[in-house]
Amino acid sequence: MKLNNLFDDFSRVSGSFAGMILDLKKEVESLINKKIDSFLAKSNFVSREEFEIVKLMAEKARNEQIALGKEIAELKKKRK
Repeated sequence: MKLNNLFDDFSRVSGSFAGMILDLKKEVESLINKKIDSFLAKSNFVSREEFEIVKLMAEKARNEQIALGKEIAELKKKRK
């Protein structure tokens, strides 16, 4: 009977310890996420969404530049 009580106590302590470790892990992850968010907020980084928008704008401007270059070349040929 005493051996069963010992195992029960050990099981409870082990369960409590495992729960405490999981809580500690969650707390550390939360702290790290807060620090990262704080660092990113203070920095001059752009979001992925902003980057993609500017990238599309640059591609559009480049395509327009190429088209205008071709148009100018054609106009110069006609003028000669």
